[in-house]
Amino acid sequence: MGQKKTKPKEPVEPVDPEQPEPPPPPASRSEIYWNFTKTYWKALFSVIWPIIWCPVLFLNFHDKAYRCLYLVLVMAGYWVTECIPLAISSTLPIVYLPAMSIVPTAIVTKEYMNKTNVMFIGGIMVALAVEHSRLHYRIALGFILLIGCSPRRLHFGIMTITMFISWWMSNTAATAMMCPIIKAVLEELEKQGMGSLYKPLSEEEQQLPEAEKQAKRVPTDSTLAYFLAAAYSSTIGGCATIVGTGTNLTYVGLFEGHEEDLKEKVKNDTSSYWYDYKPKGVNFALWIAFNGPIMFIINCLTFLILEMMYLGLFRKNSEGYKMVQKGKELKSTARTILKQKYNDLGTITWHESWVLFFFLLCIILWFFLEPGFMPGYGKAISSVKINDGSVAFFIIILMFLVPAKPTFLKACTSDRTKWPQKSEPLITWKLLHQKTPWGLMFLLGGGFALALGSKQSGMNDMIGDWLSVMKVLPDWVIMGTIATIASFMTELSANVAICNIVVPICLSLSENLKIDPQFLALPTAIACSFSFMLPVGTPPNAVAAGFVNIPTPQMAKCGIIVSVMAMFVYILAVMTYGKLIYKW
Repeated sequence: MGQKKTKPKEPVEPVDPEQPEPPPPPASRSEIYWNFTKTYWKALFSVIWPIIWCPVLFLNFHDKAYRCLYLVLVMAGYWVTECIPLAISSTLPIVYLPAMSIVPTAIVTKEYMNKTNVMFIGGIMVALAVEHSRLHYRIALGFILLIGCSPRRLHFGIMTITMFISWWMSNTAATAMMCPIIKAVLEELEKQGMGSLYKPLSEEEQQLPEAEKQAKRVPTDSTLAYFLAAAYSSTIGGCATIVGTGTNLTYVGLFEGHEEDLKEKVKNDTSSYWYDYKPKGVNFALWIAFNGPIMFIINCLTFLILEMMYLGLFRKNSEGYKMVQKGKELKSTARTILKQKYNDLGTITWHESWVLFFFLLCIILWFFLEPGFMPGYGKAISSVKINDGSVAFFIIILMFLVPAKPTFLKACTSDRTKWPQKSEPLITWKLLHQKTPWGLMFLLGGGFALALGSKQSGMNDMIGDWLSVMKVLPDWVIMGTIATIASFMTELSANVAICNIVVPICLSLSENLKIDPQFLALPTAIACSFSFMLPVGTPPNAVAAGFVNIPTPQMAKCGIIVSVMAMFVYILAVMTYGKLIYKW
C-alpha cells in the first residue's frame, strides 16, 4: 500500500510588527447616528427640551401663569438631566422672568442672596473651619475608641459618630473623612486573618494588568457593611439639623416665603380659611427636637439592616456571623490601630481648642435664638428679627480675629531672634474661597427665584386648583404619596433640585386643601434626602462606592430596604410625634 500524498504547506509570510493594523470598516448610518446622539445628547436635549414645551408658552402666552409654567418645565428637565451644570441652569430665572414681564430683575436677583442663602454659606464656612483644624478626626476617633472595637461595636460606633458629625458638616465631607479610617482598620484586620477586604479574583482576572485588576475587585460583605454604614449615616444625619444639608435650607426658604405670601394674600379677607393663620417660620430648636430623635432611630434600624444582610446578625450559620465571632478575638488589634491614629494627632492644639469653642458657641447661639419653649435672646437684644445667618457670620468674624497659633505670646520679648512671624487666623479666605460650594448657592437661589415667579404669576394657584381633586384622600395618604415619590425621584437627580420642584407643589396643594403647609412640605423635603439606592443619588453614596468599588446592584439591594424603612418610620413619626411637636 502506498503512502498518502500530503499537500505541501504554503509558506507563511512573516508579520511585520511595524506594519499598521488595517483600518476598521466604515460605520453604518445607524452607527453614526447612535454615536452622535451618545456623544452630544446633553447638547441635543438642552435645545430640544424647550422646543417640546413651546405649546405651553405660545398657546397661552397672555396668561402669566402659563409663561411661568413653561420656565418650570424647562428647568425641571435641565435639573433632572444636568444637561448643563446645575448652577448655570439655575440662573435662567434672572433672564426669563424679567423678559416675560413676570418679575423685575432687581427683585429676582435678591433671591440669590436671601436670608436662607446667607445661612447656608455661613453654616458651610463654620463647618469648613472644623474640617480645616482636623477637629472632626479627633472627635471621630475618640468616640469610636469609647464605644469599643469589636466588629459590631466598631460598626455601631462608625454609624453613630458619622451621623452626628453630618449634623453640622457636609455629608460628603463626613463620608470622605470616615472612609480612610475604615479602610485602614479593615486592612490591618485582614493581615491578622479576620477576613479579606475584597473577594478573590478568578485565574483569568489575575492575569490582567494591575489597573484592570483593581477595577474588577469586588468588596466582601463585611467591607460593604462598614462603607455603606458611613454613606448612609451621613445622609441620615444631615436631615437632623437645618444646616445639615442643602435640601433642608431649600425647604426653609420656600416655606417661610410661602407663609409671608399667604399672610399678605388674606390680610384683608376675613372670610378666608387662612385669615387667622399665624406664620410659624422654621425654628432651629424645634427642628432638632423633632428630626434629631427620628434620625437616630432610623440610623439604628439601618445598623440592624446592615448587620443582618452582611454581618450575620440572627444567622449563626452564616459566614458573616463566623467572621464577627473571629473578629471579637482581634478587637485589641483594631483598638491598637485606632489608638495609634488618635495618638498621631498629638495633644489637642491651640487651633483645635478655639475652633471647638466657637463651634459649640455657634450651636448654642443657634439653639437659643428662638428656642420655642422659652423666650429667645434675639428679642432681648434687638427690636428687629435676627436670623440664624447673622449668628453664623458673627462666629466666622470671630474666627478671623483669633490666630491659629499662639506665637503672638512671644512678641514682647527683647530678643529679636524670637520675634514671631505673622500667624494666620483660625480660618483663611483662601480656604473659604476654594472649598465653599458656590454653585450650590446658585442652585438654592434659582429655586427661590422660581418660587417667587410662581407666586407672582399665579402659577401656584393654578396648580393648586389642578391638584384639588386629591381632597377625597386622607391627609396622611396625600403626604405619604408625595413624599415617597420625591424619595424615589431623588435617586436619579440632585436632591436640592428635586426639592425645588416638589416642595412648592406641596405648599400650593396645602393652601387649596386647607392642610397645614408644614404637614405636607416638611416630610417631602426630608424625603428628598432619603437617597440610598444608587451611587449617583447623593455624593456620600458616590464617595463610598468609589473608595472600594461597590457594585451598583449591591448598593441598590440594600438601599431600597433602607429607603422604604426610612420613609415608613418618618411618616409614622409625622403622624404621632410630629403632632406633639408641631401641633398640625
